Amino acid sequence: MMSLSRSMLPFIGALAALTALAACGDDDSFIPGEGSVAKTKADLPDCIDAREGEVYFVEEDGAEFKCKNGEWYYERTTDNRNKKGGEYDPATGTLTDLRDNRTYRTVKIGDQIWMAENLKYRQYFQTELAPCYDDLEENCDKYGRMYPLQGIRSICPKGWHLPDSTEYLNLFDAAGELQDPPAMALKAADGWADYEGESLNGTDDLGFSLLAGGYMVKDTSGNKDYIGEGESTILIVDEMKAMQIPGARTYFYFALFQNDKISLSATQLNYYAYMRCVKD
Repeated sequence: MMSLSRSMLPFIGALAALTALAACGDDDSFIPGEGSVAKTKADLPDCIDAREGEVYFVEEDGAEFKCKNGEWYYERTTDNRNKKGGEYDPATGTLTDLRDNRTYRTVKIGDQIWMAENLKYRQYFQTELAPCYDDLEENCDKYGRMYPLQGIRSICPKGWHLPDSTEYLNLFDAAGELQDPPAMALKAADGWADYEGESLNGTDDLGFSLLAGGYMVKDTSGNKDYIGEGESTILIVDEMKAMQIPGARTYFYFALFQNDKISLSATQLNYYAYMRCVKD
């Protein structure tokens, strides 16, 4: 893992379907034909050779899945939810994600309007649903979902985006004007464990309300290791091109909040982390 500073910024970049459904365009009233619908992904029939190429609509996810090579793959290209944006209400300081009608608190920090909660959108990556900490659904309600750093495409609603390193550094600067260390001004006032006999709960001066949701690392065999609940958390940083170190693999960026410290860092590991969106 390596840390990232302002001096490094110049060297990094900013990181078949059912015929009836295809014909419906943006029409959310589409009702798939008999035999092509499942209530949840778990209700899908076995993806056997005889079903190769079949497409089912999963009601819980509002998306299609295609049988390929023995597994059901999420069909991103036919997911009409991706065309929907976010509805911001400045009077209440809330963002409603029109893809699933979930509402989030927001906060204005400097010239930016940030989500004051982690994203909870049910996004699939091929066969995998963005996980909850410890694979417990209640942790998605508490902390949000975790999304992979590697190959991430921003899944913020239209009109919002994944913040880049410059935007995170501006956030840290704003926090540093209020607290030393700056992390305390961004962390929630509860949910953080004690460290060396002192409370690590923040003062949440900026209303960012960051919880200690930890993060997840997946090894090359697909084994998951959930780490750091109560002590740390990671937010994804958007860079259009991940940094290339001569003689090394690609690095992917994240904002690390650990104990009373914050930093922008990079890793080669397959991390899963939380996402905050910023208004365009």
